Amino acid sequence: MPARPSEILLSFGLASWHGRPEVFDSVHRHQEIEVLLLEQGTLDCLINARPLRLEAGRLAIFWGSVPHRLVAVSSDAVHHWLTVPLARFLQWRLPAALARPIIAGALLVDPEDRGARDLASFQDWHRDLAARDEDRSALVLLEVEA
Repeated sequence: MPARPSEILLSFGLASWHGRPEVFDSVHRHQEIEVLLLEQGTLDCLINARPLRLEAGRLAIFWGSVPHRLVAVSSDAVHHWLTVPLARFLQWRLPAALARPIIAGALLVDPEDRGARDLASFQDWHRDLAARDEDRSALVLLEVEA
């Protein structure tokens, strides 16, 4: 029987990051909802053991409790992510057609390329969260909810 790759359990809270993504040797999980935007390039990932390719300009969202990892990135890849605590996500009372698939482990990808608008939002969120100001963090959550 082949060895099962180890899983890493992480915790982020409300956080964001941007830069060149790195391939992971093992899957990881966390309790937050993860919102991703690939600014340029492509990412190949496994989410719930399903191979997926993410293209630049498409916003993607999933629940980080499903095992996931990056398996390949293009040499020009730059991505942004933001994690939202699950409790906050559930308080939003989003339409069931949006929330249920996420909680069930699906990766939802915006069918439209809104990359320029989403990139501007991520840049604002990175700045606001880096300030470590409670009011600015609250604004980030309101904007993500909208």
